[in-house]
This record gives sequence, structure tokens and C-alpha cells, in this order.
Amino acid sequence: MLNTSNHPTRNPGVQTAFKKRINRAVLWIGAPLVLGGAVFSLVATGQTTPPNIPPINIASEPLHAATQGDKSLIALALSVEFPTVGAQYNFEAKGTTDDSYSSSKEYIGYYNAEMCYVYQDAPGETPKAGKSKADYKRFVISGKATGRRCTNAFSGNFLNWASNSAIDMLRLALSGGDRIVDEPDLTVLQRAVLPNGNPTCMWNSTNFPAKKLALKEASGAVPGAMINAANGKPIWVANTLNRIYFRAGDNAHGTCTDTSGYTLMADTSFAKGSTVGRTGQDLPTDAKFCANEWAKCNANTGVQEVWYGDTGAKRWNVTPVRGEFTCDNNTFGDPANNIVKKCYVRPYTGDWTPPKSANSLNSDGFFYSRVEVCGKDSGGGLLDQRDYKFCKKYPSGNFKPEGVIQAKSDKLRMAVFGYALDQRLSWNNSTRQDGRFGGVLRVPAKYVGHSTYDKNGRENTPAGGNKRAEWNAQTGVFFDNPEGVQSSPGSGTLTTSGVINYLNRFGRTNPTEAGIYKKYDPASELYYETLRYLQGLEPSPAAVENLTPAMYDGFPIYTEWKDLDPYGDGRTKDEDYSCLKSSIALIGDVNTHDSRYYGKRRMPAANPAGNIPDMNYWLSVVQHFERAQAMNYVDGSGNTRTTQNPNGATSGFIGTLNMDMSSNSKLARGQNSEVIGLAYWARTHDIRGKDWTAALDKQRPGLRVRSFFFDVNEFNLESDPAKRRSNNQYYLAAKYGGFFTLDGQKSEVYNTQGNPFYDQNGNPNNDVWQDQGKKGGVHVRPNEPETYFIQSNARGVLDAFSKMFEDAAGTGERSIAGAATSGSSLTNEGLYSYQASYDTSGWTGDLAAYHITSSSMNPNEAVWSAQKRLAARVATPNGLAGRKIVIGRRGANPNTAGTWFTHEGIAAEGELIVDLSRVSPTSVSDGQWKERLNYLRGDKSKEGSPFRVRNSALADIVNSGVQYVGAPGTSGNMREGRADFAKEHAERGATVYIGANDGMLHAFDAETGDERFAYIPSWMGPKLSALTDPGYNSEHQAYVDATPVIGDAKTGSGSGASDWKTVLVSGTGGGGRGVFALDVTDPTNFDPSKVMWEFTHLNDADMGFVIGKPRIVRLRVSGSAEKGDAVYRWFAMVPSGVNNYVEDKVYKNLTDYENNNADPRTYDRIFSSTGRPAIFLLALDKPAREAWVEGNNYYKISLPFDSALSTTKGTGIINLEAMTDRQGMGITEYVFAGDLHGNLWALDFTKYGAEKWTAGHLSKFTTGSSGAYPMYIAKDASGNIQPITAAPTILRVSGADGEHVIGFGTGKYIEPSDAASARQNTYYALYDHGKGGDRPGVVGIDGRNYLQKVISDEEGKLKPESPFIWARPKSANSKERAGWYYDLPKQGERVVYDSTYIPLTTKVQFSSLLPNAAGASGVCGVKGGNGNLYTMDLFGGIGQRRLVTVGIPGQPLVLFNKETTTRGKADSTGRGMDKRGIVTLQPGSEELGAEETSNDDDLLTARRLSWRQINNYRELKQ
Repeated sequence: MLNTSNHPTRNPGVQTAFKKRINRAVLWIGAPLVLGGAVFSLVATGQTTPPNIPPINIASEPLHAATQGDKSLIALALSVEFPTVGAQYNFEAKGTTDDSYSSSKEYIGYYNAEMCYVYQDAPGETPKAGKSKADYKRFVISGKATGRRCTNAFSGNFLNWASNSAIDMLRLALSGGDRIVDEPDLTVLQRAVLPNGNPTCMWNSTNFPAKKLALKEASGAVPGAMINAANGKPIWVANTLNRIYFRAGDNAHGTCTDTSGYTLMADTSFAKGSTVGRTGQDLPTDAKFCANEWAKCNANTGVQEVWYGDTGAKRWNVTPVRGEFTCDNNTFGDPANNIVKKCYVRPYTGDWTPPKSANSLNSDGFFYSRVEVCGKDSGGGLLDQRDYKFCKKYPSGNFKPEGVIQAKSDKLRMAVFGYALDQRLSWNNSTRQDGRFGGVLRVPAKYVGHSTYDKNGRENTPAGGNKRAEWNAQTGVFFDNPEGVQSSPGSGTLTTSGVINYLNRFGRTNPTEAGIYKKYDPASELYYETLRYLQGLEPSPAAVENLTPAMYDGFPIYTEWKDLDPYGDGRTKDEDYSCLKSSIALIGDVNTHDSRYYGKRRMPAANPAGNIPDMNYWLSVVQHFERAQAMNYVDGSGNTRTTQNPNGATSGFIGTLNMDMSSNSKLARGQNSEVIGLAYWARTHDIRGKDWTAALDKQRPGLRVRSFFFDVNEFNLESDPAKRRSNNQYYLAAKYGGFFTLDGQKSEVYNTQGNPFYDQNGNPNNDVWQDQGKKGGVHVRPNEPETYFIQSNARGVLDAFSKMFEDAAGTGERSIAGAATSGSSLTNEGLYSYQASYDTSGWTGDLAAYHITSSSMNPNEAVWSAQKRLAARVATPNGLAGRKIVIGRRGANPNTAGTWFTHEGIAAEGELIVDLSRVSPTSVSDGQWKERLNYLRGDKSKEGSPFRVRNSALADIVNSGVQYVGAPGTSGNMREGRADFAKEHAERGATVYIGANDGMLHAFDAETGDERFAYIPSWMGPKLSALTDPGYNSEHQAYVDATPVIGDAKTGSGSGASDWKTVLVSGTGGGGRGVFALDVTDPTNFDPSKVMWEFTHLNDADMGFVIGKPRIVRLRVSGSAEKGDAVYRWFAMVPSGVNNYVEDKVYKNLTDYENNNADPRTYDRIFSSTGRPAIFLLALDKPAREAWVEGNNYYKISLPFDSALSTTKGTGIINLEAMTDRQGMGITEYVFAGDLHGNLWALDFTKYGAEKWTAGHLSKFTTGSSGAYPMYIAKDASGNIQPITAAPTILRVSGADGEHVIGFGTGKYIEPSDAASARQNTYYALYDHGKGGDRPGVVGIDGRNYLQKVISDEEGKLKPESPFIWARPKSANSKERAGWYYDLPKQGERVVYDSTYIPLTTKVQFSSLLPNAAGASGVCGVKGGNGNLYTMDLFGGIGQRRLVTVGIPGQPLVLFNKETTTRGKADSTGRGMDKRGIVTLQPGSEELGAEETSNDDDLLTARRLSWRQINNYRELKQ
């Protein structure tokens, strides 16, 4: 059957008309609701008009997420001078020599350290326009290395050590590397072009030492032929430009201008290509004199183009040449008779390749420092596989390297600052002249990826994609000029622009000479110019005046910022910007050259009205902190504070504003740099605050900057902790410019008063500023600022930039629907916790596993990520084809319930093919059903054209909680074959299950995160195509958006192991009206036969959108236990959810459905005729092909409702809870459930068999077979209804059959309007004495007047307002009370997730939710909110409230910490009292937090008799 409108109020498709029709439906109240879709079925209904009940507007986007709000911005300040391109691996060098290579060490870089390479000296590719044959010369993978050693090939590990530049690692981390060749099916990365004399020569220098390969390491590092040619001598490697040279000898040799000694395995003999005559042509400007006629000239630095002739006659013979040659007519012919000629050489760009001798490996005299990356193997899979994120598969089917810039392209805007290529000092004290001040804007703030967003965070990508995108979404190929800049006389030739291009290409784009870099780096001034840009100011005149074309270095410089304000574009001064993450990331070395160091301070003087801070003042504040001396300062709130440092003065720190800059030159940079004070001010004060009176409209209240610093560690001097912690300006600037200030950064400690040494409670705490990452409870980077990173090992570089961008961009929201753990006891060995997350910018999701132990309960790093594991799988053809995805079959009673979701599997599913052939249920077919199916399986080949580009095959996970299932349990009823079943599957691997909004229920291996299988419920079919729609990101829908439940059930008639199954049952939330059941006994062998059944509104019109969790129950259907003839059956107990009264259109035949026939005679209208909430009992033993028949294989308990109330408030039942028998046989005896009208229902299954399963018979409160009434109606003090959506907690009263205490909270969080609701909500504990109600026919307990009020103090301690006695009082004035209630203290605070029972106690924990108003658009949008964690003794009404710090909280999990549990002495009865360590694992929208929540009352009597029993009930009652 084809259900195209299983969302009650929003089912956005693709075409505008379809969307508008749905949006109108949202507004319907009290009239027939016809949605834009239908199903194909033969089912009909008799009633023609739906009940007059308003529909529940199920939110199609997560209410608790920051779905709106301005995106983050990071400005890269690239303080790149020539030392930055020095050797990456220079940490063990001895002066100008480095002999430290060892294959046992890992050296990461452009080359794959685990692969072997050969050099391709004669590439077969046809050069693209602008390229020469030589541009394609490179190293290519020849096979895998063994222990990073290769046979007759170069080791990638060795090549990284020998040739990597430090800037290469930065480029690798940020963008994937500099692509010298970038074609759809070929990517060649090139090492940074090293200076070759201008401004320095790095050949065998301290910046790039001579690399000496010891003989013991040579075998396995280089080809055997090279070792043989070395003839027992050490092998030396030298680097310059984009070249690698080898020699054999006892010593290093040569210079940038003399490479003649480096010819190992290189053919440098004379060879020349064809000669071409040129007449009347000027000598090219880049040609250099080489020799006079008849003299010798050497072109052994590769192939050169020789111009032989005369400049006056303008007659030339032009020839490509390698090696030494004689400049005469015999060599080149005579271009100008009787004229003395000369030879000039210039770079050759043609296709001629000189011949190579049999014993050489290159024909140029050197190897180009280039490597082919991300190639494919013969099967189309990724050949260049690495154990860090590097190659990404694009829709074209090929792979491209990527870095954090691409990965975070839809999370933040980026801008880039650098230097103008002006080699003068900012201030030259010798000549007393000003030079080039500061830095310049190279790329204004932009989105670099395919999508763009407005100031409210809403996607506004134009048709055809982002016009400033920096790569092709189909192929991943970079665009050369994404900014569309044009050349001008002032700038010279400009053909390159963009964030990635500037980062990758500077140093090789200078029009006159490659390898030129800035000589002097005024880094503080660069930082200041970057800050000015964010402040909304114009550039400092000294930074942009008198620029020459050479200073542009081939890239644009933006000299006017009037129209480039990063916080302009509709943003105003009247909004709050405190939530925004604005960051500056400076990359450079600490040996900087600001004018301050040379005796002149060129920074502007303080001018608050002009938005210029007092830099010296704020620098002095930091210096006082470091010297532990008192100084008054004004914090960001305008309060006067005093510097205090509980750590004492920093050893070696003597910095003051007045220190002698010349005599203290070694300390001046590290202790007296303006960047330190600027970063501190920008972190603690509004950078566009209300003091800026000169430009009121540019004020941005709350906007502050967090500063990151990456220290490239020149000469390895900063590796000394003592040095960098006392004398490093970047260390200090990060310490004071990156600490936690409660601005949305993830941290439990912070300081809002400008002091990084004290937390929010006034306690000394270095975690406010230092990196909080821990492993085994120990800081990984102790005493290192959270935002300071140092060039060390390469993995550290990758991690640093990943963390930097992660912090700058912010992470996706976490799902609060429910976390899971792999056990209930916490030890030093630990267990695993699992939590889902999602990202609203592209609607991607993830499920991650974290290892938690008693000593490390809040790990930062995930053990695995399902998103990453799935991405790796679908990136390979075999992995993509091997995904096990099953889809449910359409129809009320299909012969088989499922089929493979493949071309072949759905070939007979005509309805599904129709759905996949059109972009929405109302559009025409485009015939692309196979392509859409491939896309849904994870194929990326059609992304961008015509389908939506997605960043992950795993979609967002919002309202589905994760469920962990290991081997079958061995407690409880082990009869009737269950013991054998448990034994047979005792080795079953653990699996975690979760639903996602990609239309699938996913099963992941709990150990690895690999997907075991996925299931698509049949009613997803009409919605699946929307996922491929490029407009989907702004029209999100719910799919499998509810939490599954899993349990063991007896489904056979015998008593063997085969009669039992592990069963999964789930609804789909807002994704559709129905539930499904799967056999997950063996999740590794899941196939279509394991689909047990589906049950939808086509089977019973009273089935709604199942938002809550079903229960798997065992019920007595007939007979009695006393007589011994009881018959039991296993069911899925399913609350009907909401909107069963909303009409759905069902076509009678496929043709009419396909054509969207509007004739009402062609379809039926399905809806509940009553709108009653219902509890369904669906038999788990029903065969797939057997028809659903009420009273046979399913039962329905319809509950009454207030018809007057239903005209304004929708009906529905979300969750329920079942209580099993005290004998442990697993027989459900009692069920309690709340509904949206505030009714708490109590059902008793002990009295009747299936023949009387109606509300009138089962309700504990009834006047007869049709007279059920609620146990309680939740209302606030003003009589307003309080909806109940969370499942109650049931405690059995010991020794009193049928008596219970029921705890539950009120609140609703389903519709968009719910987020802004200020309704008073309450937590209740009610006494069910099993003896009827106070007002028969109306309610069991007649309101809160019969309950005891619980109050709380300022410390969050809860207790009854006055003593009370548990009973069922006959009057409201009695001291007897039928329970208690606690009004949640905050307006809008609510309970929407289940309470968590603390086993063997009378206590529960539950989280309240306090959302911010949803739907508000703006710069900050909606952060989400927060909530409280309550620990309550249900019987005593005593408890504790504490604010949670994880964002909006979900249902807490309770663990027992074995390491902190203590055993007390036994009493006279022999009973011991244990004090248990209770750990609360609190999932939240921002993180998953864990903390010990035990107190002195958490005593547990050893060997207590029963679970969920109140043993001292009789005593307490008195």
C-alpha cells in the first residue's frame, strides 16, 4: 500500500504546491483534514467525517536543537614567513644534519606511511591546459609496506621524513594538501616550494637539515638499486624548491646554486629536444643569462629551455636541454649568422622528456616532491587507505583528499588574513623608517562549501549552489577563482582566489619567482588587523597603503572593508550576539617582528568611542596575573576586579610594559607582545560594544572572540615546557584569550569575571584555562592552554586542527531521546555508553560509543562513530553493495512481511517503484527509481545532480533512543524452553539499535560500530524520495523517529529453544501511523524472513502516530493459575499515539494512485471514527501472512475522553508502563498509562482473560463494562489540564496485593508551540489501594487537595510541607493523603521522559526539561534550554534537585560504581548494609555527562528480598 501522508500535519515534499497544501493543513481545526497524499488499499471506512478534534502538530524538526541562529565564524591569520616551510621532521636534528630516521617511528605526511612508492618519471597523462608533462611527474603507490619497509621501492614513511615541509602538515590537516594536479580522476599533491635563495636558501640548513639515511635503515626505505649505487656510503637527501635530491657520500654537499653533488640514481647527462627558430621575438622576461657563445653552461637542475641567439637581432633557436652543454652553433644551429650569440635559460613548460639511462630513476637530476593520493584500486575501491580521515568519495565515484575546512564547510564561515609580500620590517630602527604594518585581508568571510546560510542560520543556497563554493560538489575538484577576482594595474595578474587556494598555493604563485615568502612577520599586528575586521573597522592605513603588484603575490588583497563587514548583511545592533562562536586562529612561529620589538609602537592609541581598546592596559593586566601581583581591572560586565593567581607567579616571567626591549630581546616577544593583551580583551569584552559611540549601528552586543594559536615551533625551541610556559606569546595569548567563559563552549567550569584561574563558584581551578582532555583520569596536556597547539608529531597536528575547528564550529546537537550502556555496574575496567547526535545544517546523524570507567566518567573521545564506520563502508563498491537493508512489504496482510531493498528485491513492488520514481507524491514520474534506491543505500554518484548533497549516509537521529542488546538474560522465568534459548545464544554479540530520519531502523555492532542491518518500514515508501530532493534541508521530515524496545518472547507453541525469539518492536514517531516487529535473535543473519509483521492504520483506523515506547508483555489470555489451566501469550503492548482521527486517503487501485486521481470515488478515507486513545495488544506469534483480526491476534482497549475538552485539545496516549507478577514469572498484571488530557489510567489484567479486555472491565476504576474512568486527572492549582506523555514508575506495596505507588510527571514537548508553553507542570506520587475511586464514574483520586504538597528550599532539597499518612482520605482536610505532588519551580519546566527507578529502593531519578522558546529566528536563535535532575524517594516525598549542565536533559541512566561501594557491618539479624556508589549518566543536547550522585541515604540492605518492593510499607503507613 502507498501511504504518502503519514505525518499528520507536515509532510513536505518537493513541489511548492505540495508544500503549501500541507502547510494549510496544519491550520485546520474542527474541519476535515485531507493531506497531500494517499495509499493504495482495498480498506474502506463507513463514517464520512472525522471527529471534531484538533490534530497534534508533530514537530518535523527537533524542538530542543539550536536549529536557528547565526553560524560560527573563524578567521585564519596565517603568519607565514619562510621558517614555516621548514622541515616537518626537524625535532631530532643536530644543527644542519638529521640522521634520526627509523622505520619503527611513524612519519605522517602527504605520502601514506604504510605504503610503498615508485617514481613515475614518464607520466602517460595528456596534460590539461596550462600544464606540462613535467607537472605530472610524481611518486605513485606500488603496494603495501611491511612494518613501513618496502622491497625495491621508496617507503612513504621515509619520504615524509625526508621531504615534508611543516606547512604541508598544516595544509594536510586543513584542506587535504596542495594539489598541483587536480582532475576528477587524478590528484597529485606537491610539497611546499622551498625558498631557493630569496629570502633565504634552505638547502641543508637549520630550517631544512640535510637528511642522512643510515645504512641500517636504507634497506626498506629506498629501492635496492639506490642502495647498490651508493656502494656502502650513507645516502643523503637535500631539498629545495619542489625538488628532492639524493647523493651517496660521507658528507652533505652543495648549495641552492650548486646541486651537482646530488646525482644518485639521476641521469644528468646532456640531452636536448627539438629546436624551434624564433625571429623578431623579444627574450622572455624570466630568461636568465647562462653563457656566452662557445662557453659551457649547466642545466642540470632539470630540463631548461635554452634561448640561443641575440637580443638585438631578435633571432633565436629555442631548445629544451638537460645537463651541461656548450653554447654554440654545433649544439643549437645558427639562428643569426655573423652575430655573436649568447645562451639564456628559463623554466621549460613543454612536453619533452629527456631520455633516462637504465640505471637511473629520474631524468631531471632530481625527483619532484609530488605524490599521487586517493587513487582507486582495480575494484574501484580506495587504494590510498589511511587510519585517519583523508580521502572522501565524491558523487563522481572518485576520491579526493579533504581536511577540516571541507568537513566543517556547512558549520561555519571562514575568512583569511595573511601578509602582503613586502620584505621590509614594520619599523626599521636602523634606518628609522616605517615599513609594512600588520597583515591584509586575503579572503573575506564566506561559506566555502556547496551551501549558504542567512544570519538566522537558515539555508538560503541559491539555485545551482553557492556561487562562491571552492570545489565542485560532483568531483571535489577545486575551483581556481571562486571569488571571481579580476586583474588590475594595481594588483597585477590575479587568477586565483579563495580560502583553500590561498592556504595551499602561497609560495608558488608569485608571477616572478617561486619559493618566495615573507621575511619579517609582525604577528601581533596581523592579529590586530584580523580583529579589526571582526570589529567592523576599516583596515589600518599602514597595512594597505602603497601596495605594489608584487606584494599581492598572485592573490587578491581587499583594501576596503566597507561592504565586507562579517557581521553586517542585515545584522543589527539590537540583537544579542553572546551565543556566537567567533574565533581567530593564528598560525605562525614565535620569532616575530612587530614594530614594538624595534623601539616603535605603531599600534593605535586607545579610543573607546572609535572601538579601539587600550592594548597596553590589557597586556599589563595579563602581566600582573602572571607575576601574581594585584591590579584592578574592569571585567566584561563593567565590574571592577583584582588580578589574583592562586598558582603564584609564573617561573621566569618578568614581563612589564616598561621592560627594556633590547636588553630583554629574548623575553620581549614572549612576555610583552600586544597579541597577549588583545586576545585577552577580545575574549572578555564585547569587541563591538556599547562604548563604540562613533558608529552606533555597528555595535553587536555580546560579540566576543576566542583565539586559537598554532605554534610551528621553529628550531624545535618551544618543545621545552619551561620555555614556552614563561616566554611564548602564543601560549600566553591562548591562556588568556581561549579560556572558558560560558559562551557556549563545552565545559563544566568557566569564569565570567576575566580571571582564568577561578571557576564560576570562586574556587581555584586551572581547568578553566587548561586543556581538559583526560585519559584514565589524568590530563593529556596538563598546563597547556585549551586553545594553544604546538607543532610536534604529525598526528598531534591533525588532532590539533580537528579540535580547533570542532571548538570553533561547535558540534551537532545530541539526541536526548535516550542513551544506553553495556552494563549497570561501573568499574575500573569500565563499560560503554552510547549516545546519538544530529546536525541540523545538513540533517546528518551519528551514534557514538564512549568508554567510561570509575575514574574517567566523561570521556571526550568516542571509541567509534557509526557515521564514520558507515561512510567508510559505502565508500567502497563491495561495502555499498553488501549493506543488508530490508523494507517492509505494502498491504494490510502481505504474504511475506519484508523484501531486500535492492533493484531485484523491489522489482515486484509496483507501489514502491511508483514512489521512488517521483520526487513527491504529487509530482510526475521521472523514472529514476533505481537511482533513488541507490542513493538511499548510500551511493553518492548522483549527489549534486540531480539529488541532494549530504555529508553522511546516516541521517539525523532525534527522537529515537538507543537500545543495547547483548546475550539473552538468565534471570526471571527460565521455563518453557527459555533456559535452552539463553544457553543457545549465550555468545551472541552485542548490538545497538536506533531509528534515524533516513527512513531506517539501524542495527550496529556494539563493539565496532559497523552496521549489521537496516530496516525500512513499509509506510516510509512514499516519503523516501524527499530525502533525495535538493530542497530537503529546509523541509525536514520525520521518518523512523521513535525508540524501539527489545525483549525475549515465546512465539512458538512448544517448549524448546526454537519457540523463543528476541523481538524488536517500534513505532516511527512522526514518521507514520504504525508499528513493526522484527526477529533479532541473530542480528548478524538478518534477512526479509525476520520481519515478523507490521501493524498500521490500514489494519485498524484507531492506530495513530506511535511516539512512545511499546512494551513486550506476557498476558494470561484464558484459564487461571489457581486451576492450573492458565494460557499465556506474548504481545506487543502499543499505545496508539496521536492523530488517529486525522484522515488519510487510500486509493483503490495503483493507476489512480500513480495519477493522483482527484475523483473521490477512486479512494477511501481512513480515520478513527471516535478519536479515542487506545492500547493495542498485538500478538507476537502471528504469522506474517495471517490477516490481522481483532479478538484473534490483536486486541484493543479504547479509553474514553472528555468530549468538551477534545474540541480544543487533541487526544492521544503516548506511553505506558506494565507491572509483572511478584513470583517472577514475567506475567503482566497491571498497566498504568497517562494521556494528553491528563488522565492517569490503571488497568488490572489479573481478573479477566482476553474475552473481556476492554477498558470497562480492565480499569481499576469503573462503574461497569463500559464505565471506565481515570485514577487521577492531573491539573494545576488553577484547574488547567496537565498532559502526561512520560511513562509512569510503578512500585508494588509489599504484602498488599494490588496496591501500588505510581510516580509520574506532566508535560508535553511534541508540537512547536510546546517549546514556548509556560504551563505549570507537576510530579506526582499516587497511592493505588486497589479499592475503587473517590468519585465513582468521574475520578479515582479527586484532585490535588487529597495529596500532600512537597516544597523545596534554595539548595534544592525537597520535602513534604507537613507530615502526612499514606491512605485514601475521605476528606481534603485529613492528615491522610493519597500521595504527594511537587509543582516544578520554573515556568514551562516539564517532565517528558520516563523516570529511572533505582533498583532495590523506593527512589527514582528523573530529568525535567526547561526549553527556550522555539521558532524564534535571530542571530542567536534557540539554544535549546536546560533542566533539572531530581532524585526522589517516591514514598517519603523527600529528594534533591540539581541543575544539569548538559543542555536539555533526557532520561537519566543509573549505574552502580563498584569501586566506591562500601560494605557495612552486619546487624543482629545478619543483614549487612552496603553504601552504594550511584553514578547518574545524564544524556543531554550538548553532551553526555556522568557524575556520582550518591548520598548518605543510599544504603542497601544486603540480600533484600524483592525488586521494586516497599518492604517497610506498614511501618511507614503509621
